[in-house]
This record gives sequence, structure tokens and C-alpha cells, in this order.
Amino acid sequence: VGTRLSALTSDDRFFAVQGEGSKTCNIFNALTGEKTFEFTFSYPARYDIPDCVTVSEDGRFFCASSEDGMEVFEIDGTATKLLYTDTRRYTGASFVPSRPDELLLGVDSDIEIRRIPGFDLIRKLDVTRLDATFCNIDPASMNLLYHGNDSLRVCKLNDLTKTIFKIRSDETTCKMYNNKLLTYGAGGIVFDVNPYLNH
Repeated sequence: VGTRLSALTSDDRFFAVQGEGSKTCNIFNALTGEKTFEFTFSYPARYDIPDCVTVSEDGRFFCASSEDGMEVFEIDGTATKLLYTDTRRYTGASFVPSRPDELLLGVDSDIEIRRIPGFDLIRKLDVTRLDATFCNIDPASMNLLYHGNDSLRVCKLNDLTKTIFKIRSDETTCKMYNNKLLTYGAGGIVFDVNPYLNH
């Protein structure tokens, strides 16, 4: 049984989406372990599981996305309200660290940052020619890491068009923390890119 989301929010709630075919998000009190409520999401998903689920740091917003669409919910106590849904092709989603009302999306041939709850576009990067895969937002440096064609690329969230670091790699699942690239598995490596950043 795979876990699609496990996240601890700043209001001491633990969000979990588990299992093949699961379209239910369970919310627990992180201090007591007690399940407080659950809600379902029902957007179309090709393989009956979300490709990506994410929750804002304050636990107010939840997003589930797949190649066939997405849903964004607002959570108030134990009540949920569907804010937005569409059927575009999503390749990744993540709420921006320390900015709970900003949602970064890999969608169609773009990387977008949207303001929630209105889903207003803040900025967009066209990555059509790069066949891009969103990796993560570094919560320490607030830089974006994504893979495009044959390279890992780093850019600032405030200027998606300017690449500040690039290295040839086929590591599409790489993550970054404090400007250090982290790879998975037994052969995983840590590579500090700070000295090479084009600030």
C-alpha cells in the first residue's frame, strides 16, 4: 500500500492519503493521534489514484492532481469546500513553503504559480521545449528545482525565466534542500550547488 501524502501542518494536524485507488484524505490530531475527520476527492484520474497530493502548511488548502485533472479544496475546521477543478494535464503540484496561499503546478507545457482561493495566475514559465518535470521547491532557499531534457535546473520562484544553475543529469526524482541536490536510493548523493549559483 503506497502513501500519496503524509503531511504535518502548522496547526498540529496530520494529513494522510494512502493506498491504491484511495480518494480519501484522513486528518488526524497530531498531538493525540485521534482521527478528526476525512473527506473525499473525485476528480478523474487515469489510474484511479492521484499522481500528486499536497496540503498548505497551515492546513487550509488541499490539492490533488493527475494527468487527467485536479481539485483544490478549502478546509475550515472539519468542513471542506471545493474551490476549483479542471481537466488539464498536471505533472506535479506543491504549495509554496511559507506561502500557504500559493500553489506551484506543473501543467501541460508550463510551470505555473497560482494564488488560492481564486486560482489567479501569479507567474508562468513555458517549458514546452524542455519536456520538464517538477522536482521540488527548496524550503530553505525558496528556489525551484525541475528537470528539463537532459538537465536539472534551478531558478528563483520570483523569476522563473532565469536559470541560476544547470547540470546534466537524468535524475528526474531529485530533491533540493538548502541548495543541496539530494538523490534517492543506495547510491544516493548530496551535491552542494551553492558555490555554483549564478546569483
